[in-house]
Amino acid sequence: MDSIVKDIRYGIRSLLKQPGFTVIAVITLALGIGANTAIFSVVNAVLLRPLPYSQAERLVVPVSVNPGRGIDDGSLSYADYLDWKRENIFAAVAFIDNTTTKADLSGGTGEPERVNLAVVTEDYFAVLAVTPLLGRAFQSDDYGPPGPARALVITDTLWHRYYGGDAQIIGRNIYLNGRPYPVVGVVPKAAVWPNDRDVFVPLNVGPNPDADLLRRDNMLFIGLARLKPGAPIEQANAALATIASRLEQDHPESRKGWSNRVTPLLEYVVGKQLRASLLVFWRRSALSCSSPASMSPTCCWHGPPCAVTRWPSAWQWARADCD
Repeated sequence: MDSIVKDIRYGIRSLLKQPGFTVIAVITLALGIGANTAIFSVVNAVLLRPLPYSQAERLVVPVSVNPGRGIDDGSLSYADYLDWKRENIFAAVAFIDNTTTKADLSGGTGEPERVNLAVVTEDYFAVLAVTPLLGRAFQSDDYGPPGPARALVITDTLWHRYYGGDAQIIGRNIYLNGRPYPVVGVVPKAAVWPNDRDVFVPLNVGPNPDADLLRRDNMLFIGLARLKPGAPIEQANAALATIASRLEQDHPESRKGWSNRVTPLLEYVVGKQLRASLLVFWRRSALSCSSPASMSPTCCWHGPPCAVTRWPSAWQWARADCD
């Protein structure tokens, strides 16, 4: 105990003898602690916290790739959707129209407002394993040919904000771009993807989609799929590559050089480059600010602050020796 007290006194005397260095050290430590707190908040929210979906590790995003054109996460065609459902590659797969993402909403307790919209194929809510808070999700009858609007689902966020949490919302008509839609369900905002959408309507194409929608080069959709239980991602990628190879032979005019693969949803959302950059930044900041010794002019200020020598996980790192 005496030794600790002596060390503290010695440290205080040393700092008082060098007030300039003391001020710099305190400011540097404060900034370092603040920066690390901010960085960890981002890393925790983006990288460490699991996605808020049931068995999220099985959720993947199918994409189109064309190395010759430098495309590695392209959109999809409706014909891809039909192929993959027919081949039974996934436990469930759904497509989202990437061209219709906004609508004017009216018919609530507030003023008309612009909302984020998702026009989705069958099984969208099944892929995400969403349980509605009120009413139901879409069913087969909602996906008929173009005609009268059959169904609409909203998030609980919109339900509370625009409709005051009215429990009688189910069956009520609300208006998108002036067209009435009956509300059939309310779902948790945290359980949907993309997570900026508040209104969902079925993609009504019926059993006989028009020829333009079926064009192989009409790539208007983003996809979302759930892997079969126990199926590795490599199995899905192999199946998609086989189908793409066959299509390239059958439709060389529109499928030359194109293939498909799936990306884990977390990786797709975060992006590999952002994920790697955040982890490296966090590690380097944590290591450089972990000790007052890091502020010594004889250490890392004369070269790279530190070098990451381990990469296997977010919790395994080592600091290289400073020259």
